[in-house]
Amino acid sequence: DEGKSWFECQGIPGNTKVVADHINNQKFYALNLREGKIYESTDGGKSFQPKELKLPQAANPASTGFGQGKLYVTPEREGNLWITIADGLYNATDGENFVRLPLVEAVQGFGFGKEAPGSSYPALYLVGVVQGVRGFYRPDNGAKTWIRINDNEHEFGQIMQITGDPKKYGRVYIGTFGRGALYGDPVQ
Repeated sequence: DEGKSWFECQGIPGNTKVVADHINNQKFYALNLREGKIYESTDGGKSFQPKELKLPQAANPASTGFGQGKLYVTPEREGNLWITIADGLYNATDGENFVRLPLVEAVQGFGFGKEAPGSSYPALYLVGVVQGVRGFYRPDNGAKTWIRINDNEHEFGQIMQITGDPKKYGRVYIGTFGRGALYGDPVQ
């Protein structure tokens, strides 16, 4: 009702960040790594049901490091969830059965952007370590391989925020610590 009335959500711990499904406006999700739970609401956020969170090959999900341990919902995909923790990236296309992306060794930032030409899946962007190399990355093939989109001369200090432009494929935005926000386009 456009914010005219409010209610307290049931079944979810206080101070838990909630994210909305981009397709189904009745679905909301929340993550609590310390308890090892993922919460789902199917009634517009009125109540949440906990599910056990199973992250395969996670070193220690409760040890999130530098504010990591975030839950993301893929644009234009109902129930397609991503979790970033300090030691990896996980995806569940069904909202609960997560798989670890094997090439990603550390994540400091994650986001989405406009899909690549010929693709129907949003582009992914990541700041972290992929196959032993720290950088900014974008996969163009469903996260099977990651393309480094920066070089050693353009790391800009500590970066914890990255996302793609929702309307222009390849444009990436990064948030820096004390240097403002920067954006870049692919080299032609």
